Amino acid sequence: MATHTASSSPFLLAREAAQIARVTPATLRGWIEVGVLPAARLPGGYRVARADLDALLTRRAVTTPPPDWRALAGSRYAGPTA
Repeated sequence: MATHTASSSPFLLAREAAQIARVTPATLRGWIEVGVLPAARLPGGYRVARADLDALLTRRAVTTPPPDWRALAGSRYAGPTA
């Protein structure tokens, strides 16, 4: 049986994606819940396509979140309100 590793699969577990993005699993789930990061919800948790994560990280490197991001996140966002 093959062992799953992040580099051998086009899909990542949510915790693997969070480690790559250098965010907490809760932040990654927030991105998924507000639609910033596409993911599939399976019985074992979320699965994220590596290509989707790479695209998000590229966008984040060159842009800031849209002004309405906090509104989309609702009560899950506990940061500054400015």
